[in-house]
Amino acid sequence: MLNRVVLILCLLTCSYSAWADGPLDRMTGAYHQAKVSDLSVIEAANFAVLAIDKGSLVKIISAMTQIVAGINYKLQLEILDKDGKHHNYNAVVFAPLPVTGLPMQLTSSKDLGIL
Repeated sequence: MLNRVVLILCLLTCSYSAWADGPLDRMTGAYHQAKVSDLSVIEAANFAVLAIDKGSLVKIISAMTQIVAGINYKLQLEILDKDGKHHNYNAVVFAPLPVTGLPMQLTSSKDLGIL
């Protein structure tokens, strides 16, 4: 009898937890909103700008992270291009697990045009 009560309480707690957080908010492997002021986001953004090699970082517009065998940073950046115009870029930076000793990689970038 006690085992059934414990099982029911566990199921109710897990069900409430999943409902309260929202099924899409905590989906495993999904991208999650990140603070643009987070130091790891800033590091990834600076790395992306250096790798894109088109100008200098003006602002991190938005950032999302995805936990994989490391962290993917999906970034929207405002970059002052060498032509003197502000461009909107999307970039994805992969930061491998620290134990691998591997450097960050720019896995994709796209110039979305002048702001």
